[in-house]
Amino acid sequence: MKKQIQQGFTLIELMIVVAIVGILAAIALPAYQDYIVRSKTTEAMAALDSAKLSVTEYMSAQGATALGTATADEVGVALPGNAKFISALDWVASATAPQITATFANIGNSEIDGKKIELNGTVNADGTIGWTCNPEAALTAVKYLPANCRAAVPAAPAPAPAPAP
Repeated sequence: MKKQIQQGFTLIELMIVVAIVGILAAIALPAYQDYIVRSKTTEAMAALDSAKLSVTEYMSAQGATALGTATADEVGVALPGNAKFISALDWVASATAPQITATFANIGNSEIDGKKIELNGTVNADGTIGWTCNPEAALTAVKYLPANCRAAVPAAPAPAPAPAP
């Protein structure tokens, strides 16, 4: 008798492949969605960085005391015309502690949408400004923040250890 050569795959082999693809998709999809949200939050940081540069240039040209009365237009703090993921860029004038705040919008994540992230400036004696990133307290989704702002969010308290029996 002639031996028949196997053609195609068995049902078990196909089920194993489908299971492997399902496991990979279950891992990759949430990671991809987080990546998309993080990429959208970078627009706010780009706008804040641009505004920070404008404020620094204004201060070097006009002096630190001019920051105390300067308007957003004077220092160059303005919402970019092509902004998709921030709804506002606000300026708080101060000769010693200027502040720039961006409000997230249209991110597609309730943990981020409507929340704010701010850059707090400190005018140093040598005429420079040091900037600190400060997300608002309601912004608890640390994983979506840019790396330079994650340290500004206080860590959640560790759970209390279980009592020994």
